[in-house]
Amino acid sequence: VRPVAPAGRAGEVELDGRRLRLPDGIGLDLGGIVKGWTVDRAIHAALSAGVPWILVEAGGDLRVEGELPTDLEIAVEDPQAPDTDIGRVTIAGGALATSCITKRAWAPRAHHLIDPFTGTPVDGPLLQATVWAPTCVEAEVRSKDALIQGEDYLRRAPALLVLREGPVLTNFHTCERAA
Repeated sequence: VRPVAPAGRAGEVELDGRRLRLPDGIGLDLGGIVKGWTVDRAIHAALSAGVPWILVEAGGDLRVEGELPTDLEIAVEDPQAPDTDIGRVTIAGGALATSCITKRAWAPRAHHLIDPFTGTPVDGPLLQATVWAPTCVEAEVRSKDALIQGEDYLRRAPALLVLREGPVLTNFHTCERAA
């Protein structure tokens, strides 16, 4: 595995209206954001068609909207024991996204989530972050931010965080879509 060089070229990225220009040799992976965007579009289309409530799940991220008959309890998978729940989150609307550094990894502490400050894989205290946001796109972004920020993320938004050393931290209450 070749080490990743620091990503100190952020100042070279240009935003011109709706156009984003990246420097030569720089790529952008929007896979998670596109997945969230697709979920959000499906929600919008269903509600526009008169569906009273809807839940759309895509690869571990989900969003629910409308007049639910009851709040939903969502299981959160243990990052070190697939098919085992590590916790449950109750939501009445909005989106949940989970990001984890154990699934797309190729060596210990070598994985897909790159810390923008160092240009290397995130090496903080968290293995996994499940966060709530009004939209799936926002939840996708926030879940990555939580892995970078660590436990301090709990001061900013609802989350369930799994630490490397075993504890699970959460500040979740029932979450609903923000008005």
